[in-house]
Amino acid sequence: MEDISRWANLILDFAKTPQGEVYLAALALLILLCLARILYGAAKRGGVHAQRFLLSAFSIHGVHCVQNGDLIAFPELPYTLSPHVQELKKAGKQHVVQLDIVLEGLPGGRSLVESFAGWGGSGKEALVHALNNFVMASLHVFLAAFFNADDHQVMPEQWTIGGRKKTAFSGDLIIMGAYPDGQMQPEDFFRAFEEKIRKRPMEPGVHWVRFFFGRMKESQGNCEVLLDNEPWTELQEEMAGLAWPVSDSYYSIRQFTVFTDAEKTPPEAA
Repeated sequence: MEDISRWANLILDFAKTPQGEVYLAALALLILLCLARILYGAAKRGGVHAQRFLLSAFSIHGVHCVQNGDLIAFPELPYTLSPHVQELKKAGKQHVVQLDIVLEGLPGGRSLVESFAGWGGSGKEALVHALNNFVMASLHVFLAAFFNADDHQVMPEQWTIGGRKKTAFSGDLIIMGAYPDGQMQPEDFFRAFEEKIRKRPMEPGVHWVRFFFGRMKESQGNCEVLLDNEPWTELQEEMAGLAWPVSDSYYSIRQFTVFTDAEKTPPEAA
């Protein structure tokens, strides 16, 4: 113990010298670079797994797609798609990831971004959970709205929005957690959401709207409405002000819709 204490004191004394400060700064930088490399490697591996999954998902639904570096290309269409995986801080023993699905090549050079959280006992399990969330919430909307795929899970509807005719490709209501029984159901809130959208102006071309509401017990709740990736503040405030029910635990509702001009599809408009 005396030897350990002596060596510890020598190291502390050295650290106080100008030369010691330089060495410590270099060591700290080296540690940060090693951590960044580890995190980058994990994210890159996650991106590779996600890309393989998405290639299979689109191919299974009859969409011709090929790998092009970090992108998924669609030779008959102007789009590219790429997954981006970020491993977030662990929640207890649960690994948490954020998955961003980016669809590029939309008319006007715009890009659509859909983001999903995933969690599990490992980083791989968390990524699989996030990918499954994408499949449930948005994949079939992508297929119907942008790829003209023969997919019967999302059927186009004709909406009049602010006097303009649009074709709506609406995904399912994705409910997670313990939504309380005996109160207004999620379908009631979606009908209110639809009515509010119909009353607002919408420019020609392709647009997409994502709605999310989550609430933990008696908290105020977290409401998000995005139009073309940006907060739709007015509609978000109105939706947050609805009489959302209180549950004994957490619940959330998510919904994703793409709107196109009624007379043409996105590939023709590109």
